[in-house]
Formats: sequence, C-alpha cells, structure tokens
Amino acid sequence: MRLLIVALAVAALAPSASQFELVQPELFAAPGAHPLYRNVLSAARAKQSVEVRVVDERGRDTRAGSEVRVYAAGTRKLLGVGVVDTGSGYCSQNVMPVHVGLGSTGRVDIEVTSMSKSGRIVTRSTRVTPGRGVVGVRPR
Repeated sequence: MRLLIVALAVAALAPSASQFELVQPELFAAPGAHPLYRNVLSAARAKQSVEVRVVDERGRDTRAGSEVRVYAAGTRKLLGVGVVDTGSGYCSQNVMPVHVGLGSTGRVDIEVTSMSKSGRIVTRSTRVTPGRGVVGVRPR
C-alpha cells in the first residue's frame, strides 16, 4: 500500500479573538442569528502553520483515523499532533486536513501513521517549509 502526504500552507492558526473580525454585526443582532467572521490574521503569522491531508495512492481521502505528528526538522521534538477526521458532522460531511499551528516558520518533519491489513504504516516527509504550498511524499 502506498500513501501520499500533502502538506499545505494555511491562512490561520488556532482561532483567537484577535484574529477574527465580525462582519456587519448589525445583520446578526436578531436572536438565534449566527455571526459571520472574517479572518484578519497577518500573512506573516499565517505562514506559521501547516495543514496535512493524507490520501491514498489514487489521491482519495480514504485514510480517516491516521495519526499526524509534526516535529522540528531533524529532531524528535514534537510540535503538534492531530488525527485525520472521519468527516464527522451533524447531517453533513467534510474532508478536513489536519491543521497544526507551529509558532514559527522553521522547517518541520511530518510523520503519518496509518493502519493497513498488515499493521501500522509510518510515512515521513522531511524538511517541509511551512507557508510554501504543497509537499508530497510517496513511500516506496
């Protein structure tokens, strides 16, 4: 079995009140209305994170439950961890990548552990630069 790890630069870290701005608050004053926010995170801060999408050899999102770990490049210093979502949601579905906020733009190593019929499969992508687009790894 072959896996492909795709790491994407993203435009947001973990949400905080200072990162978001309410869009037209007067439209959402009615009871039960849901507010709409706009992300106002600076471009420099946005480069301090990665999103990891784990797909199979055909590029399909079939690896729900895979564990994603992000380490400082060349070390085993763990910076973040996440699990590929199963597409959960009430009356909905999604294909959400695993988001990891880093706090810096230093290179990282990404490790994904997935299950197969023969057991655990560990796939690594090394020296990934956050904020630089898509990075793919195809294990041999």
